[in-house]
Amino acid sequence: MSYSSPGMSGWRTTLEGKGSSEGEEVVAATGLVGHIRRIGMSGMDSDDIDVTTMSSENPFREFVTGLTDAGEIEMDIVYEADTFDQLFGAIGRDHAVGASDLEDWDVTFPDGSVFSCRGYLRNLGVESPMDEAIEGTAALKISGKPSFTAGS
Repeated sequence: MSYSSPGMSGWRTTLEGKGSSEGEEVVAATGLVGHIRRIGMSGMDSDDIDVTTMSSENPFREFVTGLTDAGEIEMDIVYEADTFDQLFGAIGRDHAVGASDLEDWDVTFPDGSVFSCRGYLRNLGVESPMDEAIEGTAALKISGKPSFTAGS
């Protein structure tokens, strides 16, 4: 059995912060993030729990899946003041003690597929080389279980 995929360009992939409501505090929506050059997802990673015992059937370790870290969404951004102002407002938000920075985020792919998660902006940086475009990086830490809805 062979499988053939037409492949797809990432052009037109978008990232949007939709805000959220945590109790009485409302986290303002970051909105559609502009000027993204690359979006990457670091991938989910599950812990291994060793359940091997002295009475195991053979001398090979036995494991079960532990907690899963949903990873991060990483992006490279071409510098534009409004985009950096927008993201700067989302990192380390001022909020009441015990309140959350979590926001609902959607990555929408060109075929209409949507990766949805809750998370917070964990990292924001910028580089200004002498002879190239000013670019920045940002990372969203995913909190909880994300979802994926296939497009057409």
